[in-house]
Amino acid sequence: NQCCTPQTAADFDSTFECGSESDGCGGVVAFKKAAGSPYMLSPAKTSYSSYMDGWVGTKIEAVQDMVIDRLAAGLVKQSGVWLTLNKGVRVVVKKGDGTILAAVTVSGSSQHVDGYAWEPLPSPVTVQRGQQVMILMEVRRGDKYCSAWSYSSEVSRKVDVSLARYLGAITGRGKEPSHYHRSSSGALGTVNFDVVVNEGCGKGLFVCNANSHKCEPKPWTGFVVASGPCTTTDGGKCVQSGNYPSNYGNSEFCEIMPPTEKFSARYFMTEGFRDILKVDSRRYSGRRRRWGTSSYTHKYVGPSSASTTAPIVWSSDGSRNAKGFRICVDSMPSLLDAGEDKESEEEPDDADAEREEEEKEEEERKSADLEEARRMLEEEAKRDTAAVDATEVPQPESSA
Repeated sequence: NQCCTPQTAADFDSTFECGSESDGCGGVVAFKKAAGSPYMLSPAKTSYSSYMDGWVGTKIEAVQDMVIDRLAAGLVKQSGVWLTLNKGVRVVVKKGDGTILAAVTVSGSSQHVDGYAWEPLPSPVTVQRGQQVMILMEVRRGDKYCSAWSYSSEVSRKVDVSLARYLGAITGRGKEPSHYHRSSSGALGTVNFDVVVNEGCGKGLFVCNANSHKCEPKPWTGFVVASGPCTTTDGGKCVQSGNYPSNYGNSEFCEIMPPTEKFSARYFMTEGFRDILKVDSRRYSGRRRRWGTSSYTHKYVGPSSASTTAPIVWSSDGSRNAKGFRICVDSMPSLLDAGEDKESEEEPDDADAEREEEEKEEEERKSADLEEARRMLEEEAKRDTAAVDATEVPQPESSA
């Protein structure tokens, strides 16, 4: 058998910014101008176990075709400091049948940043939309790994839901497990992976020229307010409710033409169920964080990496007002820009305060609904009385 030595990025033109080429051994070499996008958006919680002898990690289902070019092992935090790995840790991407799609060994010399140790794959691996895979880290008894329970409501703000659907935490005993156990809301951040975005050009206004491997500007149209008091900023990269960052007015109505790229809410707070932003068939209202009817339905509101070709419609009723919304294209820098409130980027994590405010809002809504129902019943009763009076048969006059 003849050995094959795959080519690497160093064997190609150093000016290549995007796309991919064959590595000569059945794999590919991917080029990227922009940094990849991690799936886990924050490090793991600092609660650990060390009894497992086997594999721990995450199971996901891709919601778009993904090119994974880096894998990471979650680090352990001690005395407020993320510890450097003191030995090699194997991290793999596996199919459900156990087939390994990609593997790296992460070590103390790997890039350590934000609670993870990263190592590039020798050759990127493509995970097709709808495909389910496991990202696993090998552990031995005595190795610490995150075992903190994470509520399902935390997932939407701790993973990039535009890349993959989180299916749960995975554990498997032994070097070659015959079975993997899955918990739907287990530890987040045990492992991580990086995805090449837009063929290496990153989020934004560029497209990859497959021939030159250069990122070139693509035609772009931003938000356009067709009617109403809503306003655009930053050259059409953002749109916001009337009078933002002060409260919007009563009975507002805006028709907004969407941009040619995905967009997300940077800030969102409207009167729940009454003042609504409609994107296609989705209706958004309420606070940036809101609590539902059960204890742990804590979630974001407002569009997230949404896209549409239909007009976006905003409407408010004639009662309570709030600060409103600010929505920007995803390529807009995440740093706080003009008019953007810090609360949109760094929201408080005070669950009791959030729940209290939401319960108050819900009580006010119920009270308003009851008042409306009472008023309608009174009007119906008046109409019934009037109808009876109008149809009352006159009594015959008695003869003398």
